[in-house]
Amino acid sequence: MTASTAVASASTTRAAAPGTYLNPVLDAGPEVDHGDPFVLEFLGEYFLYYSGPTSIAVWRSSDLVTWEPAGTALTGAPAGHWAEVELWAPEVVYRDGEFVMYVAATRRGGPARTSGKAAGADGGDDEQRRQGVARSRSPLGPFVWDDTPLVDEWSIDAHPFLDDDGSEWLFYNVRNEETRHADGTLGCGNVVDRVLADGRLAGEPVPVAYPSEPWEAHPEGGQYWNEAPFTMKRHGRYYQMYSGGFFGGDGYSLGVTVADSVTGPWTKASRHPIFTSGAHVSGPGHHCVTVAPDGVTPYAVYHGYVGDGYGRKVHADPLFWAGDGPQLGLGSTRPTSPSGLPQALPPKPVYDADVAPFHLRAWMEGAVTLVDGVGVALDGPVPCLVEAAYDGEALTVRRNGAVVARRQGPARPQLHCGTVLHSALTSRLDVDAEHVLAAGEEVVRAWGGGLPVSCSLAVSGRVRVELGDEVLEVDAAPDAYELVTLSSPAGAAQLRVTAVGPARVADVVLAARAA
Repeated sequence: MTASTAVASASTTRAAAPGTYLNPVLDAGPEVDHGDPFVLEFLGEYFLYYSGPTSIAVWRSSDLVTWEPAGTALTGAPAGHWAEVELWAPEVVYRDGEFVMYVAATRRGGPARTSGKAAGADGGDDEQRRQGVARSRSPLGPFVWDDTPLVDEWSIDAHPFLDDDGSEWLFYNVRNEETRHADGTLGCGNVVDRVLADGRLAGEPVPVAYPSEPWEAHPEGGQYWNEAPFTMKRHGRYYQMYSGGFFGGDGYSLGVTVADSVTGPWTKASRHPIFTSGAHVSGPGHHCVTVAPDGVTPYAVYHGYVGDGYGRKVHADPLFWAGDGPQLGLGSTRPTSPSGLPQALPPKPVYDADVAPFHLRAWMEGAVTLVDGVGVALDGPVPCLVEAAYDGEALTVRRNGAVVARRQGPARPQLHCGTVLHSALTSRLDVDAEHVLAAGEEVVRAWGGGLPVSCSLAVSGRVRVELGDEVLEVDAAPDAYELVTLSSPAGAAQLRVTAVGPARVADVVLAARAA
């Protein structure tokens, strides 16, 4: 939500054993605040941006955990412009050869305000704070401001979202009379509006997450926050993860609200919050979700405080789906917390030719490509993202994020025509269905590979999980899902889940991994 102070010349991280990493993945020094991080993947590289008082820094990485400074992406506009200072919460989307940065800013003219362990506002006029846009032809910038703001009221924390049908939406944060808590206390909340073909908003924002829970308040009272939206779609439903509470304190956490339509109605999940302070990291929040180098495994990148030190540092944890919503990091129950322990590096692409399901992510240029015979129009000399996912029964093809084709029957990860600029091919099966089982009933998923395979699934009740030579007995609560993970170093013919008693199984994910 607020500003960083300065950019160090290099990332400083603790030493980790080979094949692992330790959070934070970006800590540029004890005087630096890296609030509101956002990561863009483009042509196989990652670009990280975060808030700044007068500029937005950009860092780059090839693996999501080792970051190097890459300069300044955006600076505050000259005097008299609406976006002079306090450049907050940048998110960048790539469209047709252009990089569009959604970022909030304001004019000079306000007092400096402290914000606990985070950098506060520094001389900007809070009443003139607006959500706007800057543009560039490179992810490194320089980005150039639009002349006028996108939203003509107090607004921050924009999050662009592309639906399966290609429609574009903007989630963002506002503070007005409607976003007050029911008791009248000041608060801010998230709304969503449609993005028109010319980039303007339709002007019909609808509520998504407004203050309602005790944990969303300042610990000393006086204000509530629902902010920092990030929206994903699964099971045909929309899940918005948002940050609640005071960003400058330890109570800052992540919550979830859910809807069957992008325009709602939205309902907050019953288990709140889902990601909170832990023993090593406090105040985790304002996250984004990107994919690992394998092109498909989701990772959440967020800020948090390490110990009692000043400034929010950048952290990365795997994101799982756990039956009734997303979960950050490992743990059998929610809320989870940043562990502070070594984690396996984000996975690289691994293709096992003996496994039918796959996920292919390819940046391409040219007029057209064929994905195992399915034609996809490209963008000529401008990079175009083509994704193909096969679950063993049907092939789904996306172009720049939107679904353009579905085909039943066998499929192969083959591209014909067009030039591949970067690609990642991984053997992966993702089954988002829920299975309700009686004692003795099974869920079986064929695999067939000889390379190491990892598995995650959500379980409620008692089950026996078999993956290759690995066997796991799970006794989960009957009224709530728990995340279960296991792996088989020698591969597996299949995954078999057998109900010992009444049980539910959901969100089965299998993926080939490197030996």
